[in-house]
Amino acid sequence: MNIRPALATDIPALVEIGHKFFALNPFRHKTSIDEDSLAASLAGFIKDHVVLMAEIDGKVIGTAGAVIVPLYWNDNYFQGLETFWWLDPEHRGNGNGKALRAALEASAKEEGADFWVMMALEDSEPEKVGEMYKKAGLVPIEHSYMKAL
Repeated sequence: MNIRPALATDIPALVEIGHKFFALNPFRHKTSIDEDSLAASLAGFIKDHVVLMAEIDGKVIGTAGAVIVPLYWNDNYFQGLETFWWLDPEHRGNGNGKALRAALEASAKEEGADFWVMMALEDSEPEKVGEMYKKAGLVPIEHSYMKAL
């Protein structure tokens, strides 16, 4: 598997993956994807944050992205916040996911992150994902809750 930074020319492939990711996102129950919004957001992520592409033999099989932002109580420290992490199901379970996650974390560190934060969607086996994160040295810090207003 090859992992590389995303380019603007990758946006169509990223939008396609966005649909796959959204199918497991709890927000799917209350919203829908607007492809123009998604493409614009991805362009901003590529320009200002971190987006990686995972490929095998030139075929995109996954992506991962993070924003790098200062801690709001002390802007001398930055946190990398994973915003998406996806591998097509047939490429999971053989170390590819771990490699992509590690590459995203390393890229966030290179971009100045002092802390690294990963999420686990409630609809995506959060206990299993949480155990993977703990094995990678992450510790639980919060639980998020959502309500449509």
